[in-house]
Amino acid sequence: MTAHLKLQGVWKRFGGATILQDVSFEVAAGRVLGVIGPNGSGKTTMINVLNGVHRPTKGTITLGDDRIDGGSAHKLIRAGISRTFQNPRVFQSLTLLDNLLMVTEGMGRSGASTQRAHELLDFVGLGELATAVASEVSGGQKKLAEFARALMTSPRLVLMDEPFAGIHPNIKEDLMARIRETCDRDGITYVVVSHEVSELVDLSDEFLCLAEGKVLATGDPREVSADPTVIEAYLGTALGAA
Repeated sequence: MTAHLKLQGVWKRFGGATILQDVSFEVAAGRVLGVIGPNGSGKTTMINVLNGVHRPTKGTITLGDDRIDGGSAHKLIRAGISRTFQNPRVFQSLTLLDNLLMVTEGMGRSGASTQRAHELLDFVGLGELATAVASEVSGGQKKLAEFARALMTSPRLVLMDEPFAGIHPNIKEDLMARIRETCDRDGITYVVVSHEVSELVDLSDEFLCLAEGKVLATGDPREVSADPTVIEAYLGTALGAA
């Protein structure tokens, strides 16, 4: 398959600290790349570089035929990139419906956008909670709502930072199923960072392990997670518990 997302020689430095070192990989359209690595390995920084929060110090990033390195977060949303966060960034005082409609602010609240928001809330199992205030729903439901919001712009690439942390197993299963469905049906590409390695193995088409800002291993999820150098990077702990 033609590469949908491609990083070539990406570095990120903050002052004298080097966080990412010569990171290169490709992900084809409609695939899930699972990203693992010990704390401090550069996983979240890589997500922030991919969605324009930080500019890479060096290297190139392309999405389809578009070069996106150096673009602002707002520009990259228009280019088809959306994301979710380890701690869901929902507007607590707004309803779940209005949280989704926030991404269309400035374009006017059309009937089409409202209909799409309802459809996406139904898709993630929150249709009956559309008018519920975000502060009143569970943490897992907030993550589902944030995922639905990430789909509002019909993205080509969705970046997810620890989407499974601290949520009920049933919600985790639902979220994984919805991710897989949108890959297969819509061709959305995902980069998913998680310490929940067993779940990530089941979800992902490919794995990438970062350690000290470098790519330590890439390939089949089961092979990468069983790689002795990857296990050593986790300081000898069982990967499923890391």
